Amino acid sequence: TGFKAFSHHVPEDGNIVLLFGPHVAISEGGEVGKYLRQGQSSHSTACGACIGAYKACLAKAEQEGSDDSDDEFDECDMQMAWIKSQLEPHVGFIKKQENPMAALAYQSYEAVRAKALKIVNTDFGSGTLVLVGGIQINMPAPYEDHFVPLMFEMRRHGEPNVDLMEEWYMRVPQAALSSGSPRAQNKEADMKRSEDADALARPPKGREELLESALLMQHVVFSWLRWAPQLDSPCYAALHKYFPGALPGRAVHARMRSVLEAQPFGFTTINTIVGTSICPDEINNEKGDLTDLLKEHWGACFPLGGISGTPFVGKTGFKAFSHHVPEDGNIVLLFGPHVAISEGGEVGKYLRQGQSSHSTACGACIGAYKACLAKAEQEGSDDSDDEFDECDMQMAWIKSQLEPHVGFIKKQENPMAALAYQSYEAVRAKALKIVNTDFGSGTLVLVGGIQINMPAPYEDHFVPLMFEMRRHGEPNVDLMEEWYMRVPQAALSSGSPRAQNKEADMKRSEDADALARPPKGREELLESALLMQHVVFSWLRWAPQLDSPCYAALHKYFPGALPGRAVHARMRSVLEAQPFGFTTINTIVGTSICPDEINNEKGDLTDLLKEHWGACFPLGGISGTPFVGKTGFKAFS
Repeated sequence: TGFKAFSHHVPEDGNIVLLFGPHVAISEGGEVGKYLRQGQSSHSTACGACIGAYKACLAKAEQEGSDDSDDEFDECDMQMAWIKSQLEPHVGFIKKQENPMAALAYQSYEAVRAKALKIVNTDFGSGTLVLVGGIQINMPAPYEDHFVPLMFEMRRHGEPNVDLMEEWYMRVPQAALSSGSPRAQNKEADMKRSEDADALARPPKGREELLESALLMQHVVFSWLRWAPQLDSPCYAALHKYFPGALPGRAVHARMRSVLEAQPFGFTTINTIVGTSICPDEINNEKGDLTDLLKEHWGACFPLGGISGTPFVGKTGFKAFSHHVPEDGNIVLLFGPHVAISEGGEVGKYLRQGQSSHSTACGACIGAYKACLAKAEQEGSDDSDDEFDECDMQMAWIKSQLEPHVGFIKKQENPMAALAYQSYEAVRAKALKIVNTDFGSGTLVLVGGIQINMPAPYEDHFVPLMFEMRRHGEPNVDLMEEWYMRVPQAALSSGSPRAQNKEADMKRSEDADALARPPKGREELLESALLMQHVVFSWLRWAPQLDSPCYAALHKYFPGALPGRAVHARMRSVLEAQPFGFTTINTIVGTSICPDEINNEKGDLTDLLKEHWGACFPLGGISGTPFVGKTGFKAFS
C-alpha cells in the first residue's frame, strides 16, 4: 500500500529512485554496533531495533522449551515482531561469526531487500525505477557516515533489469596505470619508508615520482566523483598545466574545516564569521560553489569584494565587518579573482546558462587588460579613457593595477592564465592593506587564491595561494602545507601493496580504462589505487585515518564502504548522464532507512538526497524495512 501511494506521486513519464537498507554503527575504537550519541557520555547500540531483536531471539533460543509470551503478536509493536521473525532462523549462524554485529547487519539487509523487492513495481508509467540497496554505517564524529552499496539496479516496465553495480568501482585511466606514467616509473629505492610518519604528497627529497603518482590518484578520485574533468580531456590538461595545485571547491572547504575546526584552533559556527572578496559574477555564486559552501556551513557571509574580487569596501568596510565578530571570536576571509576554463581547454572562456556562445570570465579583468593593451599599442594618442569616472571607479582601479604589467602578460604562453595570477597579486595587496587584528583576541584567517569556473557538470575549482593565521601581537602562522595530501606509510611503505607491484603488472591494458577492483593479474596495482581512494577520503575528513581501529573495522567487515557524499556523487554521475537523463524535475526519491536520528543528520546520505532531489518519501520503519508496503509504494509512485 505504501509503495502504491508513493508511486502515484511520480511525474508523468518520470523516474523513481529508492534507497533502502539497515544501519549499523562503528565506534572510534572500532567496535561494530556502538555509537556515541550527542549529549550522551556512553555508547549505545545502533541499530537498536535489529540488535534488540537479535538479543531477544538469542535469549529465546537459549531458553528453548520455556513459556515465552513474547511470541504473542503485539499490534502496538508490529514492526519489531516482524524483525524478530526474520532474524530468528539465523541467530545461531550470526552468533558463530567472527563479528556477530557485522553479520547481523548483513542478515538485516537481506530481510530489508526481500521486503523491498516484494512491494516495488514498474506499473507507474514509462519511467525507470532505480533501486539502491546497502548498509548505512554511522561513523564517529567528525567523519561522514558511510554506505556499503550492495545493489544498484534499473528497472523499466517490459524491459530487462540493468545491473549498475560496476559504477561504484573507480575507473583508473591509463594515465595513472601505464608504463609511461609517473606511477609506473617509480623505483624501489623511492618506496623505502620515510623517517617521518607521513610524507607530503608534493615533491620532497628524492620521492618526486612516487608522490606525484599519489597526486595523480587524487585527481582520479575527483574525476570519479564528477568534481573534475577526465584526465585525458583538454580541460584537465589546461587546468593542471596553468593552475597547478587547483582543487575542487568542495575539497578546499573540506580541508579548511578539517584544519580550523580541529584542536588547537577550535573554530565553530558560533565563534566564527566569514567574509568573501570574490567577483560578484553569478557564476561564482552558484549552488555548490566555494562561496555557497561557506555560507551553507558557517552562516551568512559578509561580501567585501567588487568586480575582479578586489575588496573595494576598504578599511572602513573591513572595520564594520570585524565589529560583527563574536566576543573572542574569529574571522575567515576568502579572497581572489576568478577565471574560467572551457570544455575545450581555453582559459578565460565560459559557456553561461542560456547562451549559445562562450563569453569571458573574468570579464572585468579581461576587459581592463584589453583596454590597457590597446592604450599601450596606441602610445601617444589622446586617450580620454584616463579621465576618472565616478560611475566606474572599480574598473578604473583595475586598469591602474594591470597597466604596468600588460607587456609581460602579453608575452606569456597563456596570457589569460598570466592575467589571473597578476590579478591575484593586485587583490592580495589590497586585502592585506585593509585587514587588521584589532577586533579582539580571536584569529584572522586569510585564504587567498584564484577561483576557476569549470564547465558543467564539473565543480568550480580554487587555486590556494595563501592560507595564513593572524592574531594580535603574535607571529603569523603559514598553513599552506595543509593543502597537500598526506600519504600514510600504509600506502607508501615497501610492505604495502603499492610497493609490491611488479613491472609486468604495469603494462598498458588493451582497454581504455581498468576497473579499480581485482581484474586479471593486476590485483596489487589496482588495490593500491583503492588504497589511495581511501587516503583521499581521509584527507577530506570524510573517513578515519588508515592506521586507526575505526578504519580497520570499517574495511574489514564492510569492504566496499564509501562515504555518503561519494555514494551520492556517483549516483548523480550515473543517473544524470545520458542516456538516462534523470533531473530534479522528472525524478522523485524515496528512502527506506531506519528513522533513527543519526541517519538523518546534516550531510548524511538521506539529507543529500533530499537537498538535491527535493522532498523524499520515507517508506521505512525501524531496521530500514519498507513497512509502508505495496499500498504505500503505489501512493508514492
